[in-house]
Amino acid sequence: MSIRYDFSSQRSFTPYSDSILPTGFRYPIKYLSLSREMLYPVQFLWWFNDSTTEVGELCWRMRLHRLIDWPLSEKVDPIPFARNGELAAYFDGNDHSGDPPVFVVHLPDSVCIDRYENFDAWLAAAKEEGGIGNPPYDKISAESSYPAAAEASDGYYFCPNCYEASVPLHTYDTAILCDSCGVFFNLK
Repeated sequence: MSIRYDFSSQRSFTPYSDSILPTGFRYPIKYLSLSREMLYPVQFLWWFNDSTTEVGELCWRMRLHRLIDWPLSEKVDPIPFARNGELAAYFDGNDHSGDPPVFVVHLPDSVCIDRYENFDAWLAAAKEEGGIGNPPYDKISAESSYPAAAEASDGYYFCPNCYEASVPLHTYDTAILCDSCGVFFNLK
């Protein structure tokens, strides 16, 4: 039996146009690729801003009106690109490299809480936070709970179905797929 993820309804988005971006700013190539076609499970906690929507337009208009407490050495021209509840992710519009740093801001406090070297680093952390890893996404169940929880001993987890020992694929996995019987199970 193959268990698959449920995928997010967001399959693409439209970045802000060059006509309104700071002069010299270039989006990361991977970000532009995602804008054309993305297929992430619902466990990916971020939603990318779409400049063609009312929310996307509002995020752009509000980008310079909010007084954000940026890290001391940074003078950021914020370009909003993603949201996760009270968190917003911004590129630095002052960067002209095509690989700008990413800043995550906690909006209620207007405080920058994270800085990532670039979009790739931010995306890797965002995937890890949602426990999705890299494609293909049909390898791990989308269910928040699994049939049974595994007993642990010396770093190994014993499948509650066939009692075969397995280890997590990654530290952020919330479940293990038993190679012997094909059952997913929780970590205790």
